[in-house]
Amino acid sequence: MIIDPETSEPVQKHVFIIFFKSKSIEVKLKKICDAFQAHRYSLPDMDDRAQIERMLNDNSQELSDSHIVLSKNSDTRFRLCQMLSTHVERWTWTVLKEKSIYHSLNMFKSDVSGMLRAEGWIIR
Repeated sequence: MIIDPETSEPVQKHVFIIFFKSKSIEVKLKKICDAFQAHRYSLPDMDDRAQIERMLNDNSQELSDSHIVLSKNSDTRFRLCQMLSTHVERWTWTVLKEKSIYHSLNMFKSDVSGMLRAEGWIIR
């Protein structure tokens, strides 16, 4: 969520910045943004060195927090995979048994009354 500068309301948006050098590129970029109905906002002047440093520190902190969350998610995913791996062999055998049962049932023939009929040989 970010604050929309036009309405001062919090809005969910995808934000990106494009840096360019020439006016012709600016015109092309504006046409592309208009084609995708993207809103364009001008950046404020950042002549104040303290403001730039504050923004850099905030971004560094957010990046650090993101790395922490990412590492915790990776650890959680690894532990989940370890826990599930203890059941894989049992699940594999269960699936193979079910598939063999369904394979055998698919060889049955149905008669007029809807009953299944199987034919086979029994050796004594």
